Amino acid sequence: MLLSIRSTVLLLILLLACGVAVAQDEPAITITAPNAGDQWCAGASQTIAWDTTNAGTTFDVLLSSNGGVTYNVIAPNITGTSHQWQVPINITADSMYRISVRRSGGGLADTSGMFRINRPPIPTLQPLNISIPVNNHATFTAQTSGWPKPSVVWQVSTDTGKSWKPVTGNQAVGAETERLTLYYVDATMDGNLYRATFSNPCGSDTSKPASLTVTWLEIVEPNGGEIACTSQPITIRWKLQGFMGQPQYAITYTPDSGKTWKSLATVLQSETYTWNTPLQQAPGLNYRMRVQLTNNPIVSDTSDTTFILYAKPTVAANPHDTTANQGRLVSFAAASYGLPLPEVEWQGSDDNGKTWVPFANPTRTEANGRIETSLRTSAIATNDSGTLYRVIFRNQCGADTTRLARLRVIKDPVAGVEESSELQTFAASITPNPSHGGAATLALRLAVAAPVQVLIAGPTGEIIATPFSSGFLPAGNHAITLPKDLPSGGFTCVVRVGGTQQMLPIVVMR
Repeated sequence: MLLSIRSTVLLLILLLACGVAVAQDEPAITITAPNAGDQWCAGASQTIAWDTTNAGTTFDVLLSSNGGVTYNVIAPNITGTSHQWQVPINITADSMYRISVRRSGGGLADTSGMFRINRPPIPTLQPLNISIPVNNHATFTAQTSGWPKPSVVWQVSTDTGKSWKPVTGNQAVGAETERLTLYYVDATMDGNLYRATFSNPCGSDTSKPASLTVTWLEIVEPNGGEIACTSQPITIRWKLQGFMGQPQYAITYTPDSGKTWKSLATVLQSETYTWNTPLQQAPGLNYRMRVQLTNNPIVSDTSDTTFILYAKPTVAANPHDTTANQGRLVSFAAASYGLPLPEVEWQGSDDNGKTWVPFANPTRTEANGRIETSLRTSAIATNDSGTLYRVIFRNQCGADTTRLARLRVIKDPVAGVEESSELQTFAASITPNPSHGGAATLALRLAVAAPVQVLIAGPTGEIIATPFSSGFLPAGNHAITLPKDLPSGGFTCVVRVGGTQQMLPIVVMR
């Protein structure tokens, strides 16, 4: 009985062993790469691998791009259990790819799960060179194929391509998209190069660089802080960059920090201009220049800060010939405009103007935007008769000298003081002067009734207004309002009384 059991067990073991041997001998192909869900890259070398059992020695490798509906042989008669497949660079990116490995001649085969083939970035649209005026917007566009969709980083080079860095800053919009926009480009960006770098898991590629040419204009002088003088030339220089063609320029200036602008020159072709400022040019502390490219008016530049336009002294009132009694004190007066307000030097000559001696300590006061000065001499004797007096007004832009005034001394203590015929006829003055935007008033005192006419002459001498004209005005004091709409500058008020005329300077500062 025991022997029978042992025999039976032995028989079962032999049968099981024979059964295993039979199972191991069954032909089989098992793909080990790619696996379902793998991601491969176009243009890369990928390993297709499989295991075999009694499946033969040569195999065909097939590829399906539609999930296994149809297959095409990509590698026939492969020996071994792997194949290095160079994935075509132009293959379509998709997730429906399958690999099949079959025994050469057909029959036995295995198929992989579906896997994905991605494509590395390849630029399909290159950015173009751009040339635009300063303060405009520049847009660069670059596109690429590739899957998954590549990320984009725009880069800039400021050294002709030697080095690159990412585009940053508030001026740049879309630096991580296919379209980069640079807002309000400035002169510092002229000559920059821009390119787009595309990246995805299969690699990266970079577009060709595109250049940015910025047309800009810069004033070299006067650009702020300079000091010039009226009636003297001012050299204006500028430079233009990034413009193709024959440029033409226009120049304007402002005397009031930009509130008003006046044309100075047009249709200029050189990058320099000499402004021969007239003597009547209104002085001021707030002048600025602007140069504009008339071919493209958006290209312009304004001097960074204000510059100063000074004016040499201009005598506003002359001392008059005076007659005085022996032993009396005598006084002479004069006035002058100028910016900066001038220094005063009174001089006297007792040899009819051959030599002059300065006086010490004359009075000097500022009134209505001008310097008013007077000189009082000590007690005079008859031998002082015939002495000449004058005033020299000086500042850094020059000097002006009054007319000569002669003193006559008489012995008769009851003799009256002699006045000039001009003062015997009328006296006139203007207040305020300079005028700061409002109307100035001409104060007129008539000794006798007379016809009166008041004219305003512009900087070049032309009559621009007639604020008053009357047949006769009675003797006495009169106030005449002058035009209030005069622009900034220097003008002349001409007062005509009968056959006598007096010209008074008037300055308007707005």
